[in-house]
Amino acid sequence: MSDSIKRNVEQLAKLFDVKTDKDNNPSETKPSNKLHSCEQVIYYGVPGCGKSYKVNEVVDKKLKEHSVTDKQYHTIRCVFHPEYCNADFVGQIYPCVLPDNKGVEYKFKPGPFSEIVRRAYLNPGEPFFLIIEEINRGNAAAIFGEMFQLLDRIKKGEPADESTENKYDSGWSSYGVDNQDINADIRDIQKLKNEQTNEKNKHSVEAKGSGTDTNPKCYSCIDVQANDGNVLHFSTNTAIRLPPNLSIYATMNTSDQNVFTMDNAFQRRFKFKMIENELDDAAQYDIIIGKDEESEVSTGVRWGSFRNWINKKILSQKGILSKSEDKCLGGWFISTDAVEVKDKKVTKYKNISKEDFAEKVLKYLWYDVFRRNTATEVFNEPDVTENKDVVSFAKLAKEFKSKDNVGFDAFKKIFKDIEKDKDDLTKTYAESKVNP
Repeated sequence: MSDSIKRNVEQLAKLFDVKTDKDNNPSETKPSNKLHSCEQVIYYGVPGCGKSYKVNEVVDKKLKEHSVTDKQYHTIRCVFHPEYCNADFVGQIYPCVLPDNKGVEYKFKPGPFSEIVRRAYLNPGEPFFLIIEEINRGNAAAIFGEMFQLLDRIKKGEPADESTENKYDSGWSSYGVDNQDINADIRDIQKLKNEQTNEKNKHSVEAKGSGTDTNPKCYSCIDVQANDGNVLHFSTNTAIRLPPNLSIYATMNTSDQNVFTMDNAFQRRFKFKMIENELDDAAQYDIIIGKDEESEVSTGVRWGSFRNWINKKILSQKGILSKSEDKCLGGWFISTDAVEVKDKKVTKYKNISKEDFAEKVLKYLWYDVFRRNTATEVFNEPDVTENKDVVSFAKLAKEFKSKDNVGFDAFKKIFKDIEKDKDDLTKTYAESKVNP
């Protein structure tokens, strides 16, 4: 059958509502717009337990499910800190010198929040992710500002909001927020054209802009065609909402939760998922502490075994240490360079030097965990007669790093009653699984 005859048959079939082979072949039909299961989740746990790793794992899985390979475009990551503010997160107006010194123009520079919202709006068939690291190290309520209102989403089974020019159903924000700067940024003509003409990765291909408003650099409206046939009409009067293909993931160190306390109104808009403080990576577990690469002398102590040993000491201080579980060491609290890789997985890491162990692990234990009267529960008490006065961190670190203290003696000099646990501290990952 020639192409012209085939086209005529298809046109007649549509006219009389007759099913053709093309209609019956799912592989040739346009895919339906699968509803994205948007999430708002805060992953929390002790330092080094793998929170950021977990977020990456979740995002990679969702991108793979939707056959998305351009991860950089579909994810934006930011870090909250005490100096981070709403203008950094949402965006702000900046002066910009025009070419050839023709004056100054004031432009809106979108923050990570505004930019990921724009991308999600214009690409409704693809998943997008805003990742916030250390969400409790900044004033989250102040940083979100009025965008806090958007965190309420329409749940599955709830009636859709049809009170505006668009129908907002499951996954959309329950309420909209009027923000002229974000609105104009979504309708930016040049941004849209640049994405649609990108030779390597075209985006926003189903978004069609038309007309211009008082700002000649913005379309007066944009219509975005979704795979299910629905059209999102976005004009100068459209309020901003979080779309159903945008998820927000955040991380939070439980040991830092008192930096900025999140109120209950903010917390209830997120799911919380604790990352278990476990170390199931054999290569990381078996890293030897205190063996210099150029020396044959080793303490024999494995990082995973030491971590288990010291965490038991920390947990035993309940009633003495405030929230002792928050002070435990995560499996990746300290890490080193990889030296062997097989099938894209690290099978061996470089040993932890005495210097690094003292300055990272011992420092944390001394200043953040076993302070005041609790130090003598773990560290050796001063003994002037035998010159074992481990009474300050400076002397503690010096004793451990000393070249005179070789092998397991380096640990014996500073840790109390550690000799009896030597066999447990030198177990490999495999041995710990057989005899935990």
